[in-house]
Amino acid sequence: GRPGGVVQKFAPLLADAARRGPEGQALLEPVCALVLRALAPGAGLAGDATLGVQVAESRKFWEWEAADAASSALYNVCADCAAELLAVGALPALVGAFCTRLSAEAQGSPEAPAAACGFGVIEEMAKAVCVAARMQPPDGVASTANEMVRALGQALEALLRRAQATSDCYGISQTLDGLHSVFDRLKDFNEALAGAFEQLWPLLSGTLGMAQAEDWVIERLCRLLKAALRGLGHQRAAGTLPAVCPAIGQAFATRRHEALLYVASECVRIVGALRQPDLGAAVAGMLDAMIDAAAGALAVPSAFNANPYLADDTFLLSSVTLRHAPGLLLREGAPLARLTASAAAGANVQHRDAGTSLYAFLA
Repeated sequence: GRPGGVVQKFAPLLADAARRGPEGQALLEPVCALVLRALAPGAGLAGDATLGVQVAESRKFWEWEAADAASSALYNVCADCAAELLAVGALPALVGAFCTRLSAEAQGSPEAPAAACGFGVIEEMAKAVCVAARMQPPDGVASTANEMVRALGQALEALLRRAQATSDCYGISQTLDGLHSVFDRLKDFNEALAGAFEQLWPLLSGTLGMAQAEDWVIERLCRLLKAALRGLGHQRAAGTLPAVCPAIGQAFATRRHEALLYVASECVRIVGALRQPDLGAAVAGMLDAMIDAAAGALAVPSAFNANPYLADDTFLLSSVTLRHAPGLLLREGAPLARLTASAAAGANVQHRDAGTSLYAFLA
């Protein structure tokens, strides 16, 4: 991990040298090559002889440590030298290294848990590449975003297959974090993200419906969906709602995970911003199902103290709806009465955030 640590520490000096002239720029290529060599799959194994490491677990740890330092170094270099990296044509190498590493991790043997393979470097690498990619013209950003999402999607598909047999969700969560980085870091380029999200949605929908997915995987997925809907912009995100809303509602019916409620809030904001009647049906169906289920789970005072985060996000969603698209809750057949009865039951909830959301809704 030492070369990565050194590069990480001296990235600002490297950037300053690169900005001063061609001599400084010439340093970027060998430095990037050094970092990318540490990020290559299996790079840590070459150090066994000098380190005297004999045990497989120790080799894996060394590889993870080196990759972790190198991925942080790569991010620092990209953050400080993005324009200079583009000038020397380094971006294709960065994208290629990212895709290669990702593919190697995703195709690991089912016997080797992803947690032992240094999968955590993927998110940091994704951030680094996105920082550099942002400096391109819009068509270049679109090309890079689609290439990264394609690689991440292929990895996610492989990991979903592996999880069916091993229940190993760590790699899935890290891949979702990598995707979150793409949609969050490139959110100003929503045209570039539209096609990427379209090709990705079937896999995300499959992850939502995966019975053995841990709660923290669903939380990571919801964080990604929220970033994607925001990154796409209201107009483009609206086109995803007929597919996204039923899937969110169905997932909430299966597991009362509060993170699904804040994705629903994002869908409501889109409807409120565009005020297109044809969008209301999909969102209204999702909203009815989710609020009805949440209010049913929060029907007695003790349920609020047992599920404060569910209460918090349920009443946040309700307040967002009343503020941005009140017609969704005030129309005939909406579960407003049941929601109000639930709020009354939780009036003495002993949780600050849940209480704040509840009283904001009642106000």
